[in-house]
Amino acid sequence: MEQYKKHPRFIHILSIPPSLQQEYLSCCQYIYLNVDNYGKIPLQKVVIWEIMRVNIGRYGITEENYKDSLVINVIPDLTEYARGFLNGYNEDFKPFINDTETLKEYIINKACKGFSSLPRVCTPNGTYYPDNKLYETGFYEGERYKAWEIILQTPSVFESYFANEKYTTGTTIKQRIEKQPNTSYEINESVISYVYEILNNDAFILSRAQFSTLVENADFSSIYGIMSKNKAKIKWMISCLSVCMNDTWYENAAKSINTTQQKCSGANVAEYIKNKLNKEKIREIMKKK
Repeated sequence: MEQYKKHPRFIHILSIPPSLQQEYLSCCQYIYLNVDNYGKIPLQKVVIWEIMRVNIGRYGITEENYKDSLVINVIPDLTEYARGFLNGYNEDFKPFINDTETLKEYIINKACKGFSSLPRVCTPNGTYYPDNKLYETGFYEGERYKAWEIILQTPSVFESYFANEKYTTGTTIKQRIEKQPNTSYEINESVISYVYEILNNDAFILSRAQFSTLVENADFSSIYGIMSKNKAKIKWMISCLSVCMNDTWYENAAKSINTTQQKCSGANVAEYIKNKLNKEKIREIMKKK
């Protein structure tokens, strides 16, 4: 038996406002995996996708099917993740909401603080997931899970918060994109597709059209920091895209995330990203046009 209260499976049939349903479904897509001594523990789908993607070429996992794959052999030992999840779930939360606005805002912030990932370390002998990082990620996700449990129990208390962009994650990305000024820089569609396929569901979760709009407007503020550890990836992405854009675009894109062109480097970017996304490959794509 699980040591936490599982979220309702069919949220769409509950008496929950549509806007809140959409927000939940955009940032709480879970897969439940059995962990010894802990029962079934939830992991974000994007975490599973990431694990499958770095194992492309093994156990039949391919570029085409990694999002539909669930190969237990490549999933790390999740004992520390599960321990962290349960501790985070039980950390300083109350089963019922009182009228304190500070407490309600605290819960909203926990629910909408962005996606988590499983940090891994790459060595010449292979890749491994440090226990302390697994625990921290589990704790982070446990807090989010409990916060959403409370919101789903008393949706009317929180509905008004989701009308404020400050608190929303996935659904308001579309709204913020639509509000951006239409500067319409010319873009290379082949390059955009290349970058999108690599980073979607890793550094952001967008439709292809939404991503194109961000590039056209040189404004990435709506996705910067929205997923755990995506800031370095967004900076590197901007630097790579600058190969096919002009200097004004590069400057404005950097400003949109409150940084400079010089700081849009590959610092702190995982090697698997650099191996797939780099300026040389973009130049090759441009030559083919």
